[in-house]
Amino acid sequence: MAKRDLKVGRTVQRGHNHGGLRQAAVKVIDRRVMGSGSVALPCVPALLDSYVERLCTMWTALGRTFSASEREQLREGLAGVLRAGFEHSPHTLMVVNYEARPAPKSTLAYTLQLQERSVESYYEAWAGMPAGAHFGKHADAMVLALARQLTPGAHVLDVGAGHGRNSVPLCKLGLKVDALEPVESLCDEMRAQRARAALELSVIRGDLLDPELELASERYQLVILSEIVSHFRDSAQLQGALAKLSAALARDGLLAMNVFVCDDGYTPEALVRQAAQVALSSSFTRSELLTATQQLPLGLLRDEPALDYERDHVPPEAWPPTPWFEGWSEGRNIFDVPGQVPPIRLRWLVYQKRGTS
Repeated sequence: MAKRDLKVGRTVQRGHNHGGLRQAAVKVIDRRVMGSGSVALPCVPALLDSYVERLCTMWTALGRTFSASEREQLREGLAGVLRAGFEHSPHTLMVVNYEARPAPKSTLAYTLQLQERSVESYYEAWAGMPAGAHFGKHADAMVLALARQLTPGAHVLDVGAGHGRNSVPLCKLGLKVDALEPVESLCDEMRAQRARAALELSVIRGDLLDPELELASERYQLVILSEIVSHFRDSAQLQGALAKLSAALARDGLLAMNVFVCDDGYTPEALVRQAAQVALSSSFTRSELLTATQQLPLGLLRDEPALDYERDHVPPEAWPPTPWFEGWSEGRNIFDVPGQVPPIRLRWLVYQKRGTS
């Protein structure tokens, strides 16, 4: 039986769908839900669709469901911000501020902002920490092994020297060390150590990737890049850095770097490459490493797993060098795969400069 609702001129059906009525009542309450907050997301462009889903799911819990057009508008906004943030630095965060407004508006407002962080600002937070808290106290075993092959007074360049974990012990071996470091507060810590121990240590504030940075030609018998290549953005940066360092190496000089190398047959997709940069674990395939060095007078002398070498050669009391080193060097900052071996691992690569005459 039906009756005419004279007030609104529509037919009203007697008998009710109680489930439907319940949902209708919930919608009324949803319009009165209030909430606000912010979410900081790493700028990983390859996670665009995942981020759209996460945000829409979160906002649905506040009673704000996005239409197809609203989702697309959100997606377009996120895409531009993520791209700009990642291009600036893999440490940049996208901050999403939001507010679920109560009735009568019953809307959700959000803004997208970038919280920019450079590599230098990232490490500024580490300055002043107790010795070894983040960088470790002991010099790299590979670095010490190579340094002991040099004659006293030989020149060494320590790129990205940090607190001087490698530079200071090399000075104590009688070597003349130039410590290149972009973070001023870390440079200050090395200068303080130099003053206390009267070390022959030259502290240079500078960034290897800065086109304006000039290094003395054929000066160094040993160049060290320890936990530095993991910051490089791509193969072009690696190739440019190696070209500059090769020119600074003396004939027969050695260049040692630890670098994340992909297993043979594995080429990381865009998401993995971006996630690796965020996790301070930039990686390269064998082909990319070969391309970066094939035009340079550098011959590969050693290629060894960094974790195995360091564990076997550092003093037992110095292992592990940091709480994070083992997992990081195994590639577990990139891949959360318990019980499995990641296809990217840190390796020591040692090159020797061939004679050019």
